[in-house]
Amino acid sequence: KTAVRVSCGEEHTAVLTKGGAVFTFGSGRYGQLGHNSSQDELRPRLVAELWGAKVTEIACGRFHTLVRTDSMKVYSFGRNDQQQLGRGEDSPPSVPLPVPLQQLCATSGLVIENIFAGGDSSFATCVHKKDLCRRLKNDETPPSVENMVDTWISGCDSKLLKKIKKEIHETFSSASCMNRSFLSQSKDKHFQTSPDYPGLDFSLAQSVFKKLLKKEVLSTEVQAAVVQLLPALDGNPVGVEGLRVFLVLNELLHVIQKLKKQPNTRLAEEVAAAVQKLSPENLQIIDSKVTDVYKRDFFHHLFLRIVSDKPEMFMFNDSETLVWFSSEASEENVVNFYLFGVLCGLALYNNSIVHMSFPLVLFKKLLDVEPTLEDMIEFSEAVGGSLKYILDYEDDDLEDQDFTFKIHWDGMDVDLDPQDPQKAVTSQNKKQFIDAYVNYAFNTSVEKVFQEFQRGFFQVCDQRLLKLFHPHELQGMLVGEAVYDWEVLRQ
Repeated sequence: KTAVRVSCGEEHTAVLTKGGAVFTFGSGRYGQLGHNSSQDELRPRLVAELWGAKVTEIACGRFHTLVRTDSMKVYSFGRNDQQQLGRGEDSPPSVPLPVPLQQLCATSGLVIENIFAGGDSSFATCVHKKDLCRRLKNDETPPSVENMVDTWISGCDSKLLKKIKKEIHETFSSASCMNRSFLSQSKDKHFQTSPDYPGLDFSLAQSVFKKLLKKEVLSTEVQAAVVQLLPALDGNPVGVEGLRVFLVLNELLHVIQKLKKQPNTRLAEEVAAAVQKLSPENLQIIDSKVTDVYKRDFFHHLFLRIVSDKPEMFMFNDSETLVWFSSEASEENVVNFYLFGVLCGLALYNNSIVHMSFPLVLFKKLLDVEPTLEDMIEFSEAVGGSLKYILDYEDDDLEDQDFTFKIHWDGMDVDLDPQDPQKAVTSQNKKQFIDAYVNYAFNTSVEKVFQEFQRGFFQVCDQRLLKLFHPHELQGMLVGEAVYDWEVLRQ
């Protein structure tokens, strides 16, 4: 059954279906469920006494319930200690019985328009029949988004442009309007929204955006409205319906990418920032619906935005060609590394390149392979070269070179041997020094943040499956290959 309205009392709930049936559940101690008993109901149960009448409105008071039918009859049931049922005290309170309103209204030429339930009271509004007919006639269905767009396009070069811009702004700066505009109306499928089905008409969204983006003045107004909407989006919506707007925005960016020679980079970055605020569970739902064509561009802008907004999370090598985790991450950023790991896992899962040049050591650590001097040489030729020089030094006077176990890494001075801060590097302990240096840079200094990153990454990717790969293979899948066979490319 498709639910169209829900009303709640203090301890019971009533649900109205599209077909006009009423279901109730919860406490029934005062007969407020309408099942001719005072039993509680754990699951929604049809109010059989209303069967045959098409109910159009429901209202729950604290311990009583009201319903109105399409024939303008009002029924009540439940507690009646304050005469809130509007009928005789001797009538059974747990059975839906009519309230003698219709006869009163008929003598004055009135019909019941709406019903309301207070805590221990009931209300009904009445209007003259001719006024109700006039209201129903004037109560037109809102125009579809397709009709609105056709109107905007035909009038965008006229004096109506100011009004059109206002309507565009109202439509695309509101998440609820965006959601409503592109619902799948076929057989009311949007009522079946779930994590597996968004209830959206994607072909309609593509068609609408293609029309709008071909008119520069309309395109500019739509993108400006969306940029204003994005900061207000909830990162943890109450239901999956609240995620629809992200999928609509995906279609907008997809169309922009196809039609515009110079896409709006700011818009893509703002969308990426809004998506970044979603919880990992919601990210996975969104990711499963994002079209493959757009995924690469989506992840590209998302990772660029992360580096731009959270530079303190990362450190770069001297040539700024490789990136590694910062050893000075705050507690807030430690949490962000978990989300970053989730995003990297999603990128790998979707065969999308992460546009951040991580060294091989990251993928070694993910596969439980210990870092080595070669990893330091890859990340920093200066530091790695110095360590290689020490390792290869063959004379016995290494201590005369004034190397100590005190190093400088990521803007900080660090004692690799806290028990002996001035400990000199000698021919006997040089291997110990190099191992300690590499271990501090790639393990000790980033222990917390890497654990969070790893936890988020394996939240998405199967750790046992990834164990089948070598580190350089995993690196190629996530960040691409850095070495190209130019002869093959020339062919």
